Amino acid sequence: MINWVTGLEPYTAFLACNYAYVVSGCDNPAGSRLFIYYMIGGPDGVSGCYDEAFNGIGKWSVRDDVLFDKTPYTIEEVILKSPDFEEIYQFYPNVKAYWIQWRGLAPST
Repeated sequence: MINWVTGLEPYTAFLACNYAYVVSGCDNPAGSRLFIYYMIGGPDGVSGCYDEAFNGIGKWSVRDDVLFDKTPYTIEEVILKSPDFEEIYQFYPNVKAYWIQWRGLAPST
């Protein structure tokens, strides 16, 4: 079973998107590890879905042995604001309440 990592709220995740985890207690941890191995391209970076799924504009490789050529600049060249966790914790309750309110107004699907 592949699942999202939860319990990290509030959290900014731009630089954390390069991780995949096996959920503890899942039914098939070996299958999960094989799926992650496939996602990152196997031993050579090209035997899985890595290039097709992840080599696109605005994406950077999590592997240093695989060339990504669709983004013309490196992640080091992107100017990012470091997360201010005090600010995040200050505004998080209001943002969460906002989404809960608007989600409650949406028609059920």
